[in-house]
Amino acid sequence: MVQAIPWWTPMPHVRGPLKVGGRPTADRYRWLVESVQEVIFEADPEGRWTYLNPAWHRILGYDVDQCLGTPFLDYVHPEDRQANLDIFVDTLTTGKEKCRFEARYVTADGGVRWMEIHAWIFRDAAGASLGSTGTITDVTERHLAKLELERRATHDSLTGLPNRALLDQELVAAIHRCAAGERPLALVFLDLDRFKLVNDSLGHDAGDEVLRAVAGRLQQAAQSGEVIGRFGGDEFVLISDMLSPAAMRSFTHRLHSTVSAPISVAGRELGLSASVGASMLAATAAAQAVSDGTVAELAATLLRDADSAMYHAKETGRDRTEIFSADTRARIVNKFDTETELRLAIIRGELLLMYQPQIDLGTGAVVGFEALVRWDHPQRGRLLPADFMEVAEDSGLVVPLGRWVLAEACRASVVLERTRNQSARMAVNVSAREMLSSGLVADLADILAETGASPDRLCLELTESALLPDADAAAAIMTELADLGLQLSLDDFGTGFSSLTYLQRLPLRELKIDRSFVSQIQQKDGLAMVAAVMSLAEALGLETVAEGVEDPYQVRALTKLGCTTGQGFLLGHPAELADAVTARPVLPSQRRALSRV
Repeated sequence: MVQAIPWWTPMPHVRGPLKVGGRPTADRYRWLVESVQEVIFEADPEGRWTYLNPAWHRILGYDVDQCLGTPFLDYVHPEDRQANLDIFVDTLTTGKEKCRFEARYVTADGGVRWMEIHAWIFRDAAGASLGSTGTITDVTERHLAKLELERRATHDSLTGLPNRALLDQELVAAIHRCAAGERPLALVFLDLDRFKLVNDSLGHDAGDEVLRAVAGRLQQAAQSGEVIGRFGGDEFVLISDMLSPAAMRSFTHRLHSTVSAPISVAGRELGLSASVGASMLAATAAAQAVSDGTVAELAATLLRDADSAMYHAKETGRDRTEIFSADTRARIVNKFDTETELRLAIIRGELLLMYQPQIDLGTGAVVGFEALVRWDHPQRGRLLPADFMEVAEDSGLVVPLGRWVLAEACRASVVLERTRNQSARMAVNVSAREMLSSGLVADLADILAETGASPDRLCLELTESALLPDADAAAAIMTELADLGLQLSLDDFGTGFSSLTYLQRLPLRELKIDRSFVSQIQQKDGLAMVAAVMSLAEALGLETVAEGVEDPYQVRALTKLGCTTGQGFLLGHPAELADAVTARPVLPSQRRALSRV
């Protein structure tokens, strides 16, 4: 056994920290050394322990006497030994007097403690090493706290999954693997369908429980090499190697099956579904990005494309998978451009109204007009609502657009009444988003006051879909609108899911027979459907207007069923106000029409 030489023993020709002031006794030194919490050590030039104080046993559990003469590397964790040896050799060979490093030490019972080592090298007058002395401090708690902070910075606090920051790193690493291994890469966005309903109905605590459950399931379903993280909200991102389209189908099917299994939350069993969007990366594209140094940009593109595909999956029915393609990109770019240009069009005054007459089917007299918006696009020409209204709805632009339409229609109504002495009513469509937006009633009251329009000449056409999202709120708003003196019409009747009991509660003036029924009136089933709508309208005391009248036979059949008003291309095309008010619709010959009934 190597004799332990305490560090307080005088050592000639030594450069180092052993010069101490005062004249404390050897017993005092011994007491100090054996009482401190840090390990105090001495080692020979080969790194074998020659002295260890009692803290060695207290911290690591080893018997001090049995450790003397053994190499310090024997107690360092195998994964840290080479790094420790490199530091030790570098310190000895470069003439340094001290070094500091951290390493994991293995305890006597097989555990691991993080230790911080400060070592000083004794050298003789020629600079040769005589050994070392120093301290070893247990920094396990500090290190664990640091690791926890790092984990929190890279992991989601609710689910424990990698967060967006770590997912970005994992995606960059996956692109490099894709480039090196020549295997396609799949990036998948998964978003829970109608998750807001869970929070709204059961509370956010239940929603958090659902997210944790879904995260756990996705982790269990993950296969080797797949990375799963929470991107934010109820969105999850998955990164996986894909070998073929069939492998992608199997992968997304596994995701849907994982999410759709019932989840018990707050004493209730919930059935969930998810919309999934995926973007694919070929090995050649990955290699090109690595070569060009554009991996970060490529990662951002993959995320954007998968997110876009996911939203398209939601828009086309939910609970399905959409794989990003060039067509998806073109559709997204067109939607973005349309929204941007429409926002400017409202400001620049590029919108206008056309007016389609509503005709008394018995006399041919004009009894009203429907205001229809058009967009005079600088490059694309005059656009119909089908070209931009969906974008307006999705973006919320339908609200300011709708307010503009209402104001213009009211001004047109005043023109009709004052300059043409016509008291025809003006019908305007109101979307679901407009209907439930805040301030509709107040805005309409202001518009009526500003324009001087008669409220009883303004008819708001509401679709069944506008009433379904929040029927009670819609009914309350409709009552307020009726109190202003406005007329209310239910458009596209029969194409939704209206309850007859619910219809009785609404302050409606008329039902508008949908063009899909009118177009089928020559068929037995179509005629029966229109007759049923007419009977219902009569029972509820409502007037009827048939839209999409394009054939003389339809006029005769509608008149025979008791429908007095119609509109359609046969009776008059949409036109600017000056042309619309001077038009003189001529009904088809009753004799010719009768011959076809």
